[in-house]
Amino acid sequence: MSDPHPTITRRTLLVGTAVGAGGAALAAPATAAVAGSAGAVGPVAAAGGAPFRKDFPVSSRGAVPGQPDSGPAIRQTIADAAAWTAAAAKNTARVLFAPGTYRVGDDGTPSWYAIELTETARIALVGDRTEILLLDPHKGGIAITRSTRVSVSGITLDYETPPFTQGVIRAVDPDTATFQLELLPGFPSLADRALFGGAGYGTLHDAATGLFKRGVQSTFAVSYPAAPDADGRWTFTVDPAHRGRLADIAVGDGFATGYRGDRNGIALHQSVDTTLEDLVIHAAPGAAVISNNSEATVLRRSTVDVRAGSDRWISTNADGYHHHGGRRGPTVTGNRFARLHDDGMNVYSQLRALDALSAGGTALHLAGGSAEVAVGDTLQIVRSSDGTVRGTATVTAVQGDPRAATPLVVTVASVVPGAAVGDHVFNRSYSASGFTITDNTIEETRGLGVRMKASNGVISGNRLSDLTNWGIWIANDTAYGEGPIGSENLVVTGNVIRRICLDQTLVPWPSSSAAIMLQHFTASYTPGVSRVHRNIAISDNTIEDAPRFGVYLGAATNATAAKTAITVTAANPRSDQPSAHFGLENLKNGLVIRATIADHQSPPRAAVWRGPNLQNTTVLHVPGA
Repeated sequence: MSDPHPTITRRTLLVGTAVGAGGAALAAPATAAVAGSAGAVGPVAAAGGAPFRKDFPVSSRGAVPGQPDSGPAIRQTIADAAAWTAAAAKNTARVLFAPGTYRVGDDGTPSWYAIELTETARIALVGDRTEILLLDPHKGGIAITRSTRVSVSGITLDYETPPFTQGVIRAVDPDTATFQLELLPGFPSLADRALFGGAGYGTLHDAATGLFKRGVQSTFAVSYPAAPDADGRWTFTVDPAHRGRLADIAVGDGFATGYRGDRNGIALHQSVDTTLEDLVIHAAPGAAVISNNSEATVLRRSTVDVRAGSDRWISTNADGYHHHGGRRGPTVTGNRFARLHDDGMNVYSQLRALDALSAGGTALHLAGGSAEVAVGDTLQIVRSSDGTVRGTATVTAVQGDPRAATPLVVTVASVVPGAAVGDHVFNRSYSASGFTITDNTIEETRGLGVRMKASNGVISGNRLSDLTNWGIWIANDTAYGEGPIGSENLVVTGNVIRRICLDQTLVPWPSSSAAIMLQHFTASYTPGVSRVHRNIAISDNTIEDAPRFGVYLGAATNATAAKTAITVTAANPRSDQPSAHFGLENLKNGLVIRATIADHQSPPRAAVWRGPNLQNTTVLHVPGA
């Protein structure tokens, strides 16, 4: 008997990806009645008779909530939908899930993800009070690769076994810089070397509440053996760099550590116009959502947090939303991120190293890397040792496949003076320009709120609180190869930032530590010499208990901080000097205007600290200035 659900082939998938953004729009999310049609036995014609849309209930391939493993049936249903959309440019498909929990196991392949959509187009995964419970903590959840106009909505992702572990510290030995950890029931063993490589970092917690421990260094670099001690506990050795804060670790503290790698809750790679909405992610081996070299990604109305009643102390092992590359930036709006083991959001582009120069310096031989390059792009060349921008040049020719992450030879229109082997090369045209980050909540998280290197965007209406690190960081990360160097045309407005730098070692570090920080860094996070930012408007933000500075403006031309409301409570930790409500350094055409300040510390902070290299920089209507 012929199969009514034809097997998808690479050829049909490639046909599907030939359709660009001009294809038929994705249909609206399914109603509960359609999504819950467990009795359907095959593709269902769309309501109203839409001729180019088909619904594919996962039940048509036998997926049922509660069964031991619905993974094979879900994967086959997605393949059915992909074959339909590949057959004609107008076709769209919805893969429908009923209410309930679908258990999804390992597919027996080397794939990093439990569910994959590769080279597909115009497919919506639609849940209705649906949970996907992942059975293998070594794999990510959903991967969307080289696809166009895919959406995922109404689905909760969680892991049966969390991809991290946690326990209670039972002994501390200052002489050997070690502590013993008793793992809590239900969490994986450190003997699992796929999850736990023997070294990494972990965080201190209040073992009763699971919250990050206050008033201490939050994060410690550690190493640990492959087997427990005779009593079943695990001995951790604190890295020499952190032994000066060993006294922060006490018997009875909680400690959590997890996998850091390339498995994430939802991962996008080289995909365009992906929409993720109304999702819940309780755990992930890496980031909750990562968007790699993808464009116009939308993440909205979603939650990343621990499952209520689970006794877990962290949700994801990495960022809430992590984005690099792409010609059109993401839209991240109306989400809530909590209990992350790294930053709330990070938006940037990756570098390619300059391996050689030829043709009098107009031919740049670039090492392999994920940053794509095309004719007409603007490349930025940066001295790797200190982040100094040597200059920019326009691309006139590209040899090699820029999407394959292999080496390229790029011809530019003009020589960049001083360019040298070993420099970092960023593509400013492929750096998530045009992003929107609005109305998100980021709280109780190890890391900072928003880490930004992109341009032409808005950060507004976000609520950031109880973070171990800083609030909004507009600066490069030379040590991690994240750039480009300098943001332009940003609006940062209406954000509320409270109780950040819970990690006491970050109150004074770096020297520009602030609730909102605009800076240029060297590889060692000292201030760089370039004025790399341009046209930055910071206004109407509310800050409570900032670290060294409330707002820091540095390394910029045309930067403004207006109508900032700053409160400092009496108990807010003091920081190294200088410390002030506003810090100014290496600015041209800077302006601080109309601040309200309520400082309850004694003595109060200075209103403004003025550092070197200030040109035409003015402070008006700031109390105490």
